[in-house]
Amino acid sequence: VLEIGAGSGYNAALMAYIVGEEGSVVTVDIDEDLVRDARAHLATAGFERVQVVCGDGGLGYPAAVPYDRIILTARAWDIAPAWYAQLRPGGRLLLPLTILPRALGGPQVSVVFEKTGDHLTSTSIKVCRFLHLRGSFAAPDARVFLSPEHDLWLTIEERALVDAEATYRLLHSPYQDIATGLRVTHRDIWHCSLWLSLHESGFCNLITMRRAQEQGEPFFPPLFSTPGKSSGTLGLLGPASLCLFTCPLDHAYTMGEPVNDLPFDLSIRSFGTNDTLAQHLIEQIHAWQASGQPPAQPFPGGLSIRAYPLQSAYLPAVQEIVILKRWTRLVLDWQ
Repeated sequence: VLEIGAGSGYNAALMAYIVGEEGSVVTVDIDEDLVRDARAHLATAGFERVQVVCGDGGLGYPAAVPYDRIILTARAWDIAPAWYAQLRPGGRLLLPLTILPRALGGPQVSVVFEKTGDHLTSTSIKVCRFLHLRGSFAAPDARVFLSPEHDLWLTIEERALVDAEATYRLLHSPYQDIATGLRVTHRDIWHCSLWLSLHESGFCNLITMRRAQEQGEPFFPPLFSTPGKSSGTLGLLGPASLCLFTCPLDHAYTMGEPVNDLPFDLSIRSFGTNDTLAQHLIEQIHAWQASGQPPAQPFPGGLSIRAYPLQSAYLPAVQEIVILKRWTRLVLDWQ
């Protein structure tokens, strides 16, 4: 067994107990102090046979390949080539994985993959929350700072395509509020956002800090806020326009509190010379509704994921959604 993220060594001790004297466990961590402490803890607990290595977990540990099991205790944005290469055929990879575009900040799921042929196939998917993987295989920063004070930024998947100065000017340009004619709840917005993140490359999350709000910003009634810290909303960014979801001020969701499921009138604030992008966003919301408002849960039991190395050839079926990562092609299918 290879573990990426040694932490205190506790999880490695549990796995060493499971595999017994005939099995072997290697745990890797990027921090020297954690490695030192994990070795001490494991020795005290009687598990000196666990090998604790200081290194970048994205590289795996070639000296003990192949592995029957690889487990991550840190959130990964992609499946590193080393994990795939070092896993035995029929072996299993368990990791917290950010599947959807980062404009949503996740969500992350704990996925068990089994290595079958030229790809990995999920056998279990559960919602989870872990700290990010660090090192050379960490997720790239998805933020685009729009203001000189760095108190206003977008989170968007196609970050390189964003002109920060032009987008900031857009937010200071005249706007129009467009009624969608839809009454929704915050749960509806969450589910619709999953749909938009998979269908729109310009899907984004606009965040402003408290300082910007005190200076007369933000430029929208926010969908969500963290009291005294930040507020934000979701929307679409185009080449010359930006449109954002808005809700009545008394319906903004306060982070950390129970979700208010009372319906409200959803509007779109459109910045730019025309409302074409806003009308497209409304069409996408109606398409989401026509498709049965998927997913009924953040990740229903019918979801399956296959992961192919990016260089492999795969032609997806009509109902499948393909997400391209740095090294991996994720194929999502809701049965």
